[in-house]
Amino acid sequence: LIATAMSLLLALEGREEGGRERAMRSEEKCPQQALKRVGWAGGRPSDEHLAKAALQLSDAGQRDRAMGCIKVALNDHPRSQWGHAALGLMLEGKEADASLAEARKFGRSLVKSRTWEVLGPFPAGKMELDGDPVTSPIYGGVENARKSDRKRFASEYAEGGFVRWQTRTVEPEAGMMELSFPEVNWNKLVQLTNSMPILEWQAWVAVDFLLLEDIKVRISCMGVHSFSVDKVGTPWYAGDIYRSGTLWTVLELRRGRHTVYMKVKAKISTHVQVQILTVDGDKKFEVFSPKWMPDVIDGKFFGVGYGAIQILNLDSKSFLSDIQISVAKSSSSLFSTGKPTVAVVEHTSLPAIKSVAPSQTLALQFAMEVVDGGQGGQRCPSSFRVEIRARVESKEFTVTSETISVRCREKENQSFIMSFVDHDGSVQHAAVVPPLKSCELGRAGGRADGKCPVVLSMHGTGVKANDQADAYKLEVKKDVWEFGVRGAWVLAPTRHGAHNWESSGMLSSLSALDALAKITEAGWNKFLPADPSR
Repeated sequence: LIATAMSLLLALEGREEGGRERAMRSEEKCPQQALKRVGWAGGRPSDEHLAKAALQLSDAGQRDRAMGCIKVALNDHPRSQWGHAALGLMLEGKEADASLAEARKFGRSLVKSRTWEVLGPFPAGKMELDGDPVTSPIYGGVENARKSDRKRFASEYAEGGFVRWQTRTVEPEAGMMELSFPEVNWNKLVQLTNSMPILEWQAWVAVDFLLLEDIKVRISCMGVHSFSVDKVGTPWYAGDIYRSGTLWTVLELRRGRHTVYMKVKAKISTHVQVQILTVDGDKKFEVFSPKWMPDVIDGKFFGVGYGAIQILNLDSKSFLSDIQISVAKSSSSLFSTGKPTVAVVEHTSLPAIKSVAPSQTLALQFAMEVVDGGQGGQRCPSSFRVEIRARVESKEFTVTSETISVRCREKENQSFIMSFVDHDGSVQHAAVVPPLKSCELGRAGGRADGKCPVVLSMHGTGVKANDQADAYKLEVKKDVWEFGVRGAWVLAPTRHGAHNWESSGMLSSLSALDALAKITEAGWNKFLPADPSR
């Protein structure tokens, strides 16, 4: 391996004066200043630090010094994918192809970084996307600040008033990092300012990766508002700030070194995750498993069984069109067992979604019904899969989901999930607990028309609708619980994504109340709001 690497080095340097002789005279040494620019903090440099330093020196036209870094990397780490890849990216023609082929022996065409670079913390305001102190003409932006010899950057949070670039080690495949700054005395800052908002900060994170060929990749940055690749702000891509796991950006990138830039905003500490995956050229879209499904009550859905399944367009240029959804044929074999299953049905209340833009994630909404398999006593449906068909340009592609299951619940003394169409046309869900006692006149909560009022219960951050509804219970005897409210329905709605219980959140609550009233004739003109904790 060392001999192969050295022969490639000689081939490169042989194009200039003296060839082999010049190569033999070059120092087997990597400049410490170059290593420090890529986050090296002392000790024996890793192969990744050496390769990054070599690439940076090569970009600056210092090829002799760059070769010194590569020699150290491949002598100390003969099986280094970073070392062979960096050498290949510095070479041209057949020499480059040979070195990149050597790099591919130790991994894939995507080489991920084990070291992320962090600059911060800096003061921050209240918005998700804030002003950037590094944009100052003094620093010239984060890209320039990363390459320059400047060692410190002004920040009110640091002892002495300056922060430096730091290197954090991560597991490349997981791509997750806890980001905090324990060197900052946060308690002292709070005491000095008598203010808790000072605990909010912003910082830059830079994540490098290498591509050994021109290839399509998809990138997801969780826990951040937005991110850029290679050049900050041109463009900004949407980050998965609420960590849904379904927001990806699909890009076609050239062979070479690339960098993901993220500006992180948090309070005291946070977790960020960067996932970079190559995209199979034959795969045009991906289907994600549903986050929730409505429950089955007495052999049928409570009202209409609405569902939503998210689809990601893996093409960076073409729309998905003519999208159709159905239960996969493999699910139909369940009928032979006589067990009920689920069928997708048309429903006019759902907006038609016929196309998905390049790199877009979109929820495909559908209506379901339980189909009897012929055994009257067996009313709980089997698991099923959905099949999604779509066209990319003139070709049709089909993707089948993972197995989807629905719960079967009792209508009395137990919560269940119902689905409904929200005020904006999206499919949402709510947990419901039926009244414990009758609603006839003279009974607890009763009305002259026999309709029950509704307890509208609004959950807090991180609480699921089902758990919110199950909080309404009474222990009638040891380990025996009675769920619900006497003489009233319990309704605990929720909504996908960030919201509070004003504006859009309140409209979602009213939509859930409308849906419940249509199914049960509940008298929601008399409702009791509870737990408005968001």
